Amino acid sequence: MLADIQIFLVYPILNDTVSQLDPLLKGFMAMPREERFECVSDLTGRDYAKDKMIFPLPVQFVWSLPEIMPDTFTLEVSTCDNFVQPTVVHTKESNASVTNLLLNHKYFWRVKCEHEDVTYISETGCFFTEDLPPRLIKVPGLLNARDIGGRQTSYGRRVKQGMIYRSAGLNDNVHYEFYTLEELKQEKHLQKEYEAFQKRYDRNGRALAKIDEMLESHEEYNVIDCAIGREWTVFRPDPSLVDERAIEGLVDISEIPDSFLGSKPESIMADENGKCELENKQEESPAFFMQEFDSPEDGFMQVGCGADWFWEFRVNGIKIFDKLDGNEKPGVRADNYRVNFPVKKGKNLLVVTVKSGSFKWVWCCKPLPFHKPGELLKHMKINAVRVMNQPSMIMKSREPGKTRLSEESVRYLKEELGIKTDIDLRSDMETWKMTESPLGTDAEWFRQSLPFYAGMASEEGKAGFANVFRAFLEKEKYPLIMHCIGGKDRTGAIAMIAKSILGVDEDELFLDWEISAFVEYDPPFMYKNKLIRLVDEFLKYPGETLREKILQYVYDTGITPEEVETFRELMLE
Repeated sequence: MLADIQIFLVYPILNDTVSQLDPLLKGFMAMPREERFECVSDLTGRDYAKDKMIFPLPVQFVWSLPEIMPDTFTLEVSTCDNFVQPTVVHTKESNASVTNLLLNHKYFWRVKCEHEDVTYISETGCFFTEDLPPRLIKVPGLLNARDIGGRQTSYGRRVKQGMIYRSAGLNDNVHYEFYTLEELKQEKHLQKEYEAFQKRYDRNGRALAKIDEMLESHEEYNVIDCAIGREWTVFRPDPSLVDERAIEGLVDISEIPDSFLGSKPESIMADENGKCELENKQEESPAFFMQEFDSPEDGFMQVGCGADWFWEFRVNGIKIFDKLDGNEKPGVRADNYRVNFPVKKGKNLLVVTVKSGSFKWVWCCKPLPFHKPGELLKHMKINAVRVMNQPSMIMKSREPGKTRLSEESVRYLKEELGIKTDIDLRSDMETWKMTESPLGTDAEWFRQSLPFYAGMASEEGKAGFANVFRAFLEKEKYPLIMHCIGGKDRTGAIAMIAKSILGVDEDELFLDWEISAFVEYDPPFMYKNKLIRLVDEFLKYPGETLREKILQYVYDTGITPEEVETFRELMLE
């Protein structure tokens, strides 16, 4: 029953418009594109701003009930004044917050409570949500999440909200464990691997001892001008032939061979920035870059290096440096990492192993200005200790990645957002042993591995895009969520193409991609050189505008004009 005592609605004020975006994000969105690119390259600034840029502001609700103090209030928020399927919050306080509301919508709200078996219901208030995309989504455990809808288009229609969500992965990638030296020693069937690893450990130990010796008199130590040139010999063997023993066998190579693991040599010339690129990358396939060079005497040289994506650096058979956890720097450049390495008088051999590029194998190497000898040796010691403590690359176990979602997060995604389909853009390697979505068996798991950025222009990339796009045409899959692992590179490419097809403004295509820069996770944000490589591929197609060129790319993947129109009718209000 209704009582005479009144619950007073304080905030939002009647017919007020509330924002769900932080002022810091609004300021970023108002910048010209060139300034935004500079902003996302500022790592310190990005870290400071991340929480304000990637999560929505909650809508705050405040009310008062002076006469009584009930145990619990119930807040109801709905797009309908009869409160059909409302968002419900129970609280003991006279305030509450709600996130993830639709943009540009009128909402109704009221508050209920019970006291001494009497139900009190406030009058109905109403407010409007701001018409300013993106619609950011906050769900515990889910990163980089937002709705691609809410934007006005060149067709005079708005992209529907609540249809396609984009995010980071719903679970982690596959987890690997590798044998340590002591563990290998205990495994009788792995004694050859143990012996090879022990030799490597001993070599690194001798190198570390030599560094300590040199640190005592480093001012006199000989730093030699780097003799690394621009011409490289490259081998790309069958990946099935490349294992730990084969790589450890590099210690016995003193000159560039006529063949390596059954592959023939290729010659490649680096550009003026020291960059080499090889097409036709295959996932988990290594490329071996080799170069012979002369040194006038014993000493040390320095060189700047970077690669896409995992790499190892060996001189005269000894591993000096590696980034087996990924290049980690924004863009591949010669100044990503400074490598300091010992050389002997006469001929030396440099061998670099580059594994699993985003699209191409990329190796970048160029002499840099000297560090002082003492600084050089300290850097070398840090790296030598790190390399010594690494496990082997002999796999001990692997297991599917753990879910990032709590039971409540799964419930929210399925019941509140209505997710029916999980479109997973990760590779076989990343999703090893997965058979269903982290959302459970009642959500369809649609997996389509995609390459990164410019890789979308490859035959693999075009076929993958066509498969994903045709999934977008099936009404029964909606609402859906699509993701890779970080929700920025592969997911960002699909989102850019889809929104372009729908007629979203060109600047907003870039802006949506840039927001991912403020999410803190690994792998790191791939800066504009990656996106620009994708855009450069689009620009090769005919058309006056970027949207027209992207549409021609879509047709080149085998998608028909009729299918494009079907997608627009599904996604536009």
